[in-house]
Amino acid sequence: MTEVPAQEPAHEIVCPHCKKTFTAELMAGTTERHRGFKCPHCRLFVPADRAK
Repeated sequence: MTEVPAQEPAHEIVCPHCKKTFTAELMAGTTERHRGFKCPHCRLFVPADRAK
């Protein structure tokens, strides 16, 4: 039996632009600058360090 790798948990985020709350998984980029979340309401990219 093969093991399935654990997925990163979903995070609860408040968008700094539209102020709406959403749940999303971290988008892993090649650099720290490209790691973050995409707001489904206004489509703004929220960097991981600003989402905390």
